[in-house]
Amino acid sequence: LKNAVFNITCLSNKIVSRGSQGALLIYDITDQRSFDRAKIWLKELQRALGDTAVLMIIGNKFDLERNRTVNLEEAQEYANSMGAMYEETSAKENIGIENAFERLCKAMIVLARDSSRNRIDGAVRGRRIELVDDEPVRNRNKCCK
Repeated sequence: LKNAVFNITCLSNKIVSRGSQGALLIYDITDQRSFDRAKIWLKELQRALGDTAVLMIIGNKFDLERNRTVNLEEAQEYANSMGAMYEETSAKENIGIENAFERLCKAMIVLARDSSRNRIDGAVRGRRIELVDDEPVRNRNKCCK
């Protein structure tokens, strides 16, 4: 599994790699506007990547839980409704970061395996193989010569 992490901070950049197999959308749990922008990004990514990528929304600044403005259940329900995974982290305290990356990478591996199997199954299914016997038919009945 090869990982490349890009920081795209503005929608006008439109730097979305169509070959991406996974994406993390990170917002600040203490800033409702950042969550609202993450929703816009998620839709943009889904448009660009379709269902060929694993998407994860991450609520960051978990260490500032007391200042939370984005409701945890709301964020989880939104991620679930959009087919995305959800995690919360604290970059400052190094909480949950490794777990989020591991979950994303494992899901990407599963998606790649399933996708590969589907391509193989699709290639095999629907194709007909005609067996031809190249040996001439020999008459065993001597009267038909």
